[in-house]
Amino acid sequence: METYLTIKEVAELKGCSTRYLRQAALSGTVKAKKELNDKNRPQYLIPLSALGEKEQQKYMELYAPQAYPDIPQEELKSSKKQRTMEDFTEEQRKVIGIWLETFNKWKVFIASKKSKTEATKEFVRLARHEYPEIKLTVDILYRKYRESKHGEILEALVDKRGEAKKGKSNIPQDIKNWFEYLYLSKDIPTAKVYEALNLAVEKYQPELLSDIPSLDTCYRWAHEIPYAVSVLARKGDKAYADKCAPSIDRLYDDMYSNDIWCADGHRIDVISVSENGEKRKHRLTLSAIMDVRSGIYVGWVITDNPSSYATLCALRNAIIRTKTVPRMLYVDNGREYLTYDIGGKGHRTRKVKVNIKLPTPILQRLGIQMINALPANGAAKHIERDFKDFTFLPKLMDGYCGSNVVVKPESLKHNIKQGKLPTDSQVVTYINNMIDGYFNLQIYNGKVAYDKGKTKMEVYAEYYKHARRVKDENVLNLMLMRSTKAQKVGKSGVYVSVGGEKIYYLCDELWQMQGKEVFVRYDPDDMQSVRVYDINDKYIMTVPINLNMIQSYFANVLDHDGLSEAMSEKRRYKKLAKEQIEIITGKIESKHEKVSMLNLFAIAAELNKDYQLPTSADITEIIYGEEYDELPAAVGDNSTAVSIDKSRMIRNAEMRLLKGKDE
Repeated sequence: METYLTIKEVAELKGCSTRYLRQAALSGTVKAKKELNDKNRPQYLIPLSALGEKEQQKYMELYAPQAYPDIPQEELKSSKKQRTMEDFTEEQRKVIGIWLETFNKWKVFIASKKSKTEATKEFVRLARHEYPEIKLTVDILYRKYRESKHGEILEALVDKRGEAKKGKSNIPQDIKNWFEYLYLSKDIPTAKVYEALNLAVEKYQPELLSDIPSLDTCYRWAHEIPYAVSVLARKGDKAYADKCAPSIDRLYDDMYSNDIWCADGHRIDVISVSENGEKRKHRLTLSAIMDVRSGIYVGWVITDNPSSYATLCALRNAIIRTKTVPRMLYVDNGREYLTYDIGGKGHRTRKVKVNIKLPTPILQRLGIQMINALPANGAAKHIERDFKDFTFLPKLMDGYCGSNVVVKPESLKHNIKQGKLPTDSQVVTYINNMIDGYFNLQIYNGKVAYDKGKTKMEVYAEYYKHARRVKDENVLNLMLMRSTKAQKVGKSGVYVSVGGEKIYYLCDELWQMQGKEVFVRYDPDDMQSVRVYDINDKYIMTVPINLNMIQSYFANVLDHDGLSEAMSEKRRYKKLAKEQIEIITGKIESKHEKVSMLNLFAIAAELNKDYQLPTSADITEIIYGEEYDELPAAVGDNSTAVSIDKSRMIRNAEMRLLKGKDE
């Protein structure tokens, strides 16, 4: 069987251009046959026997392992994997369906006709009006039917023009690499990236400067980069987590009421006026705790600012209202939660402070496990999403200011001038009533499908199966007490810092523990006394506040009695110290005479002073001094006494000796 080669293959064997061979085949100079390729385009095939011996030998070396001379070309084409309906686009599938329907109707139409040719012409004339989507002539009908093997090869029924070069480009890959590198490096407009592309190619690969494509091509390249890759590189981790990262879906079916609570704070979009005489305009903050299973607010408190104190108040209210202690508390990474005496420092703990002694956190005392959401991940907290339904409430009040300047109402300025702002107590009362009587009774909008249609309170009551309770409110108050870090008892006792000021607590028993490390627990609502615990968190005593030792600089003029009491207190503690001294020393002096430590050491020295120094040694070394010639005596008055200082002479001799060695 004859082997046929394409124009391109013969050009590679002969070392000539494809254009030359195509013209030679067209003119008949080279023996060739014309047929359609797999893309329905005409091509010339040159038989191997028409080539010279040199080309045939080269062909056998290059293509013989892949050639199949015994298999007809038609069989080679049919052995190609045929495309199915799923491999085509929706538009292509529509065209294929029209052609298959046309073939079936054509066969039925000409079956009863004597002249098939005339019947085909009549069918084509009628089918043009029925199928305007396709171009239909007698020749096209015959060709499509023949190429598709009577409708079995679907690929022959679609228009494949442009598919051969789709996805291919003559632009050097290095230019595209430069563009992708610059595009992913900074979040700037594509037009500016295009300018940077020209500058980079001009500096590093100037030979490619003429091959830089248009800006439209760069826009297309930018859209070809996967969206997640583009967002992560250009926008950062936060944008990637919000827009591209797969979300983790939570299951609520196996959860009961009060298993998990979620806590967060929300700044109320209402400007109110304080009632403490200052008439200060500010925005209050709602610190709330929500039951994750039902979505009701179990506890909340409204304060000036979010704080750890507000968190404890909301937690206390929630425990008292529900008479239950949750198993877990889901919070974010704010300071109001990651405090050493509430939930522990968590990831905020510094390495240099790992070994510092800290008190037992309040949540650990209550047996509550604290779970911290990932930073900047608001979707993880159920309560933060629920606060969105809370935004309509402030809009009903005169002091509504909006969450930012864009949504700030025009009426706010007028309300401030007219003095129509609500007071703090009015805002607190309004929100308390709305949470308790409106939001907690809304229709359940959680993820459990079979709870749809019920109110949130009904869902809470239905799944209120078990409770973890504190014995009574007094015990709860003790467990919710704040703690200080370990401190040493000083001369003024122990202290608690409030607003940057130290409040001291002192009693006679604590005064005797000066220098020992202790923990101090206190109730922020009752600062009249504190509870003192040892370093192992064991209760020692309750200590009252020491107000007598706090006096004004003008006390000696304006408040003689207060200053007198303070001085009397100082004298009392000194007297107490003397009494303790007498008690301790009296234990010995009652049995023995007064003992002086000086006499004890003197007696010991007297007993030990008769010892003799040793004078004999195993080895004795004789040391001779430097000899000098004796100088003649000075002539003078014989009555003048001559004093010779031998010690000075020896020192001078030693100095001369050392000086000589140095030289």
